[in-house]
Amino acid sequence: MIHTLKTLPLRTQLILFLTVFSVSMSLCAWGFHYLGGYPPCDLCLYQRYPHWTAAGAGVLALMFGGKVFPYLGALSAAITGAYGVYHSGVERKLWEGPSTCTSGSIEGLSADELFDSIMAAPMVRCDEI
Repeated sequence: MIHTLKTLPLRTQLILFLTVFSVSMSLCAWGFHYLGGYPPCDLCLYQRYPHWTAAGAGVLALMFGGKVFPYLGALSAAITGAYGVYHSGVERKLWEGPSTCTSGSIEGLSADELFDSIMAAPMVRCDEI
């Protein structure tokens, strides 16, 4: 039996919509990276993993039903949202991000230590939009 979107239960429609949304977000991020030439920072990469978990949970919920998979998808969506808020705060200089991808403070560093930290810094920083 073939269903149209209108004949599917509302719960199924929502799960389908959110699954497609998470996949779309990940594909857009890949597009910015590979087509647009914007390599991701560490926080960008960390933010992608929960989207794939949410998408996988959505597919499993659509295939097998149950209550666990939608909750896993919702939790994953909340986690990627929290990453997004954190990353936005780092980019806006509201708080300092991880030392692996932000400039941090240079107070008290000697010239040699400053040079070493610059040379060891990653190419893509998390604190720049």
